[in-house]
Amino acid sequence: MRRTIFLILFFSLLAWCTVLPANAQSFAAEVLLREAAGKGEIPLIRRLLEEGVRPDATEPSGATALIAAAYRNQTEAARALLEAGADVNRQDSSGQSAFLIAVSNANIDLVKLALRRGANLDSRDGGNASALIRAARHGHGAVILELLRGGAELNQVTRAGRTALIETIVMGDGGKRHADTVRFLVKAGADLSIRDHAGLSALQHALQREFREIAAILISAGGR
Repeated sequence: MRRTIFLILFFSLLAWCTVLPANAQSFAAEVLLREAAGKGEIPLIRRLLEEGVRPDATEPSGATALIAAAYRNQTEAARALLEAGADVNRQDSSGQSAFLIAVSNANIDLVKLALRRGANLDSRDGGNASALIRAARHGHGAVILELLRGGAELNQVTRAGRTALIETIVMGDGGKRHADTVRFLVKAGADLSIRDHAGLSALQHALQREFREIAAILISAGGR
């Protein structure tokens, strides 16, 4: 009986030892893929993918190779991963996806690529901000235009009740880039009457922060 138990334990341990190196090798390849994506090393990325490395393999934070490529603005690396089946909407533990990162980085080529690959315009990050609101926050007018062309809702709000227009003012510096973004959003039909959960409209935020050019734009458009 003891001999039988010993043999069972022995062969179970032996089987585990033969699997471990393969698992370790697979893990190392996945790490290498993420590193290659961040550096834009296309030949290495393609080779690893051809060898069977999963394009959506994640690290503990939930980040994928595609997310790593987006952070470093490696558009061609992202393209290779997407062609291999990487999920453009996969988010890490903080709610970041390659699409949302590209929006914040104003990487218009990657934004367009992500949209063609089925990026979810309604996706939200960990702070409940959508792609449109993130673009407005940074004053990325060209990205906003691309998102609206893709069908993004102009007057969507954050958890604090802020529209893209309000977010441009609250999170912006009042300079030319953000003033131009306000001008563009107004022309696109942004609702000037919406107030956030603090009860403030876009114009009230502009006046409160003494953003005179932005306030003038809003007043001319009928803001209150």
